Amino acid sequence: MSVSKGKGIIVPITFALITFIFNYIVESMTGHSAEEFDEFNLLVMGISSFVSGVVIYLLGKKLNKDKDIMVTNKQTGEHFKLGIQHSFSFMRVEWWGISIMVLGVLSIIAAIAQYYFLT
Repeated sequence: MSVSKGKGIIVPITFALITFIFNYIVESMTGHSAEEFDEFNLLVMGISSFVSGVVIYLLGKKLNKDKDIMVTNKQTGEHFKLGIQHSFSFMRVEWWGISIMVLGVLSIIAAIAQYYFLT
């Protein structure tokens, strides 16, 4: 049984790619890797998570458009959809985008709280 249905594999690939890009930008701007900055690591991770969540949500909405075919069983009269659902780990791609955006916002809030209350 596969973890990913359709093009659901774009969830971890997109998340990893955007996180790598954000870490590269931070490293090129500061000359140090994001892991060396304890106070900024959570903020960079939160921003990259939020951005990748938005991208994953938009990709999921595009992939899971309502292009399904409605079929009626002539014997029972039951209606059902035929079509491909793009999902990763049994969750639709756009729902992954929303959950990653929420985790990004929580990371940003935690980074701000850490900066103001622990320094």
